[in-house]
Amino acid sequence: MIGYGSNGQSTPTEYRRIRWIFPRVEIVPLKTVCATELKKVRHLRNKWGYEVYETDWKAVIATRRRLMQFDICTPTICMQYCMRCGGHGKMVTFEKPLARSVLRPKLMVRRH
Repeated sequence: MIGYGSNGQSTPTEYRRIRWIFPRVEIVPLKTVCATELKKVRHLRNKWGYEVYETDWKAVIATRRRLMQFDICTPTICMQYCMRCGGHGKMVTFEKPLARSVLRPKLMVRRH
């Protein structure tokens, strides 16, 4: 997961609640949380039980080959994260609009 604000808090909460709705779903461990402020990302890791925390999102996307899906929980530059993930063959989820215009997502599709 990239980000730690309100979306970064709600995402692991809802992830843990999946079993209430789908009891047979296997819950995989929360692997990596990434954010720019070390103190906040360390707190989020400890609170929700992520295995690893990082502050360099570009390095996480580029070097963590086993991480195949990223949840983008940042208030801005969602497109930049999505483009970087797509360039490394990663899947992306997010809870907000991808772009502020129809042209920006089309650009993403053309690049990848």
